[in-house]
Amino acid sequence: MNKEETFIDDLKIPAETRVCFSVVKGILAQPFYILMIVAGAFAIVRKQGVSVKNSDILHQISGVLFCITGIMLTWRNSRQLLNRAPQIIISDGGLWLAGHPFHSWAVISDLHIVPRGTGVRIRYFLQYNANGMFDIEDSFNISHRRRLQLHRSRFMACQLEPSNKVARR
Repeated sequence: MNKEETFIDDLKIPAETRVCFSVVKGILAQPFYILMIVAGAFAIVRKQGVSVKNSDILHQISGVLFCITGIMLTWRNSRQLLNRAPQIIISDGGLWLAGHPFHSWAVISDLHIVPRGTGVRIRYFLQYNANGMFDIEDSFNISHRRRLQLHRSRFMACQLEPSNKVARR
């Protein structure tokens, strides 16, 4: 007896999933970046003694580095907060990444969500091959993993012969 393959669709997941920059993470990070600028400015202009010491020069250099780093992080974070366009679109047809052309599921191979790092510093990367390797850092969680599998399965179910069953939940 030959067992038929059945794809079970989850209708709670829409045909398209848009992944944008996190507003909550950006708003929570912004005060720390501004605090870096203030701490750097304080280290630069703090009251110095009559003679210039090596430690005063080190404070000023570290203050400049803190200011530059804080300004760069604040600027980058502000740009991400204002950019509400999706960075990744996962659909039944394929994947679209900001700055890259649309890739159909038919040309995508070796799709993986790869963890890098350990403990608190673990980061997840979406990695796939579609006429060149793509490696995208994002906060992929279990729901994204499920959505990737579901969208790809929907595409494959549409490509298969009509004799295969598609069940909907």
